[in-house]
Amino acid sequence: MKKSFFRIVVFLLILIHGQALAQLPVVSKAVETRLYKGAAEEIAQFIGERQAESQQIAAVIEESLKQNQDEKEKAQLAGALEFFQGLSSQFVRLESELGRTFEPAIRPTAIGAPPYGLEELEGRIALLRSIEQQLAEQQTKNTLVQEKLTNLETDLKGLLADYGVLQKSTELKPVAFEKLGQIYSLQVEYALQERRGSMRQQSIDYYSKADLQVAGQVKNIFENLQLDQKDVERTAEAKKAAIHREEAEVIALNQESRGIEKNITTDEVRFDNLTTRISSAMLEPSAKKLLATEKERLAAVIETYQLKLRVIGQEKLNLKIQVLVAEFSCDWVASYAGAPGAKRISVLLGDLARRLDDLEGLKNSQQRNLSQAQVERSALIQKMAVISRESDPAGGQLSTALDVLNRQLMKADELIGVLSLKISENNNAVRELAEEIRHISGLLRARAGFYERVQLWCERYLASVWGQLKDVVYYPLFTFGGASVTLVAIFKLLFLLFVGFAALRLARRKITVLLSGKTGLSFGAINSITTLGYYSALVLMVLVVLSTSGVDLSQLSIILGALGVGIGFGLQTIANNFISGLVLLSERSIKAGDFVELETGLTGEVQNVAIRATIIRTFDGNEIIVPNSELVSSRVNTWTFSDDWRRIVVPFGVSYGSDPDEVARLATEAARAVENTVEDAAHPVLVRFEGFGDSSLDFSLLAWCRMNTLKIRAGLLSDYYFVLFRKFKEAGIEIPFPQRDLHLRSISPAAAKIMRYEKGVSE
Repeated sequence: MKKSFFRIVVFLLILIHGQALAQLPVVSKAVETRLYKGAAEEIAQFIGERQAESQQIAAVIEESLKQNQDEKEKAQLAGALEFFQGLSSQFVRLESELGRTFEPAIRPTAIGAPPYGLEELEGRIALLRSIEQQLAEQQTKNTLVQEKLTNLETDLKGLLADYGVLQKSTELKPVAFEKLGQIYSLQVEYALQERRGSMRQQSIDYYSKADLQVAGQVKNIFENLQLDQKDVERTAEAKKAAIHREEAEVIALNQESRGIEKNITTDEVRFDNLTTRISSAMLEPSAKKLLATEKERLAAVIETYQLKLRVIGQEKLNLKIQVLVAEFSCDWVASYAGAPGAKRISVLLGDLARRLDDLEGLKNSQQRNLSQAQVERSALIQKMAVISRESDPAGGQLSTALDVLNRQLMKADELIGVLSLKISENNNAVRELAEEIRHISGLLRARAGFYERVQLWCERYLASVWGQLKDVVYYPLFTFGGASVTLVAIFKLLFLLFVGFAALRLARRKITVLLSGKTGLSFGAINSITTLGYYSALVLMVLVVLSTSGVDLSQLSIILGALGVGIGFGLQTIANNFISGLVLLSERSIKAGDFVELETGLTGEVQNVAIRATIIRTFDGNEIIVPNSELVSSRVNTWTFSDDWRRIVVPFGVSYGSDPDEVARLATEAARAVENTVEDAAHPVLVRFEGFGDSSLDFSLLAWCRMNTLKIRAGLLSDYYFVLFRKFKEAGIEIPFPQRDLHLRSISPAAAKIMRYEKGVSE
């Protein structure tokens, strides 16, 4: 009542003592703190003053609108009036926000005296999860509010700078009223957001304290928790019931899945048959369109069945999560109560850490599934929109088929909604289970003794280091002889070779000393024997080490034997191609994906560079096998050696009456209209005036394309000529045919007379 009375008094004073605005009001700062800071009466007084001032300015703007005839200024005045008239509702929202007080949605209560039961612990943990969820939501919303405040302050500073320039002008400009209205509106919005941010901060402070309070209560309950055999038996029974329920329902879900898979198989056969029928050239266009619509409907039916299978998969996952929840409760209760056969706390903590890792992976997988479902739903909505546009209101078979297809797509859309909901529910269940495991793990870790905690830390650290080390040393680097080569295999091979070399060298010295002392052989003979034996043993040792390391010696021996015999019996050509293949593979001067032109005129794309030969696919679809020796010993023109840019030269001519500049412009547009044309600053489209031909002005169109991204790799010139012809025909530019002047040295008198007569008539 006091606020309303004060506003009325302020408004009357302004109307009585004020006069028509001779100049714009001064705005000294971008953010007006008096709208939200200070005592309640002071804020209300300032809001009343601002509201009365806004109403007076609105009245002046309305009067100016009636008198002004300039359309642009009238539009600016109308925009300004809209801002000032909208301030009333903004002030109402601000007053409502200022009068609102923080009321927490969750109020934690005190706990009773110990001892405590399992139900009380579970209730407090659920309360703690709710408080943490509320705290996270309020923190997220507060972050958004702070971002809005920053953006509003930036906008206000810019508007204030513009308004300051306009305010100094001697005349009242409509744009100045518009800027002032924007400033007043954004100042109220800033105050509103500031107030909401203050409320959010109060909420954050409250829930932070509540979180600490309830966390302390949970810890106190856990330390004074009293579990008996009944609690252990109850959690064990709940675990058995969850497992039995999962087994029973999974059997029913599997049976349903098999029925759906049979339907999918049947519809896929029908889909293939329709595809074959549509490819037939005997069908009329209308019949083909109808069959194509039916094909899309079958595809939608198959997609619907697949979505049902995914929904069933989420239902199975939900049953699995329920089992995981029951197993977790059973395990930690049994361990806490010290039931016979229960896991030690250190072992249980390690098991819970592994479960958390699994749940984190499951949560990430579910998030990907949810994103995929959202993408599929967007694509489905777009498809339904296209079908709605294609539908004919007049009816007909095609229109009916499109309606049936649209209804099928709507079913698929409903199933995607069901799938997304189940994915979200399972994701929330996984998140809640992970949070509960973290809470219980922390409490169990605090309950465990010092030595158990140290043992657990050491086990987890060593397991983590060992797991990382195993991932590194057993990572398959490459395959050789059908076996994967890892760092372990390499270290093993190097170690065995080192030991073998050292043993053979030691044996060689011992044998030399023995033969020198026991036999009368000369030093040369002994050296020959020991050297021959050393290298023979060395070869044998290498073969044994390779076999021990997992190398298939049979393949190695076959390759070496065949190679030696082949070269010996005159397979020099194969050896030449083999070595040439090694050169090509090592130098990579020619590689798969390159476009090459050989000296023989063969042009095409390199499909594969093998050991003996290289396969080149021509633009006509022929696959040519070229021996590697030809590529090494002959010249090869490669279009994609350093890069895949290729310039296409398109010669053409136009009639002498054509404007060369217009021809160049049209040719440039034609080049850019071709899909394969790629243009940048370094590769522009050019048109050259080549000269004056016998019958035409000769030009050349130079356009660039990327060979590795061509949609059509043959008939490039044809594409450009098609577009050039259409462009020139639309512009009325002629493409001339050859013309010749005929000079007659003699003519019959009758023909000459006729020609003279026709000439005289024409004159």
